[in-house]
Amino acid sequence: MNADQKIDALIELVKKQQEQIKILADQIANQTVLIRQILTERSNSEELLNIFPLEKEEDMLRLEDEISPETRIKYVTAMKKILAPVGIKKGLPRILSADIMEPSLQASGRKSSCLRCAYGQVFSYQKALRDAKQDSWRG
Repeated sequence: MNADQKIDALIELVKKQQEQIKILADQIANQTVLIRQILTERSNSEELLNIFPLEKEEDMLRLEDEISPETRIKYVTAMKKILAPVGIKKGLPRILSADIMEPSLQASGRKSSCLRCAYGQVFSYQKALRDAKQDSWRG
């Protein structure tokens, strides 16, 4: 192998390495975008954790009005943080104060609309968590 052939071989090797570096740089850029999205979602959900447990029925209604398709993931992330360690039944007092739940349970032996609304919200969050998990498996 003469000098020209060695130089050509080195040039080819450098080109292959440059292609590999470009592929890695693209992968790193994509991962950086995903990491930033996750951090943003977490910081948004951290802000939400300060509003729980909800103290009044008005707070529940306001929260219900704030949830939209655009804000869904923020609320799902916050609910995961509250409910994941203990589950739905044990986590409910972390979402709703005793002041909301107690009168609702005592009302003529039936669950009042407030408590039904609360359970509906919790189960809707549970469904949203399952949906988000399935979305992440597909994506």
